[in-house]
Amino acid sequence: MIDLEYYQVPELKKEISTIKTKTISNPIETDFGYHLIWVDEIKEGFGTLAREAMSWIREDQGFQGEVMMVPSADMRYRGQSYEIDTQLEASWIESGSIDLMAKAFHELHEKIYEHSDTEAEVQLINLRMVISGKPPKPNFPSPRSEKL
Repeated sequence: MIDLEYYQVPELKKEISTIKTKTISNPIETDFGYHLIWVDEIKEGFGTLAREAMSWIREDQGFQGEVMMVPSADMRYRGQSYEIDTQLEASWIESGSIDLMAKAFHELHEKIYEHSDTEAEVQLINLRMVISGKPPKPNFPSPRSEKL
């Protein structure tokens, strides 16, 4: 489980912009203790899912056409017993933009439940990757004109 709880902690929010390309942040002291942020865990997790999805569609299914991958994550507010499958943008994952991931969760929570709490701690529980293939258009022979 990767906690995004630091999203609303001011000391950690300031640190986010400096760690986007690092594997791990320096220890950050807050009122809640010391924190390390593992942004690359999310990138690596999605990288693994993408490789497995591509292997499945190419090798197991034998599909060689154009494919589309859609990353998402099961996210929730800390203390909730249910998650929301939140669609993410590949660019957010690549850049390590935790803020945009949390924002997408808050917006989806608002849309589903008509409320959100942008100050609440957010947890990322599971990573998901949906892959789909676009098969080529079938080529049917033109119908013959028949006389009745």
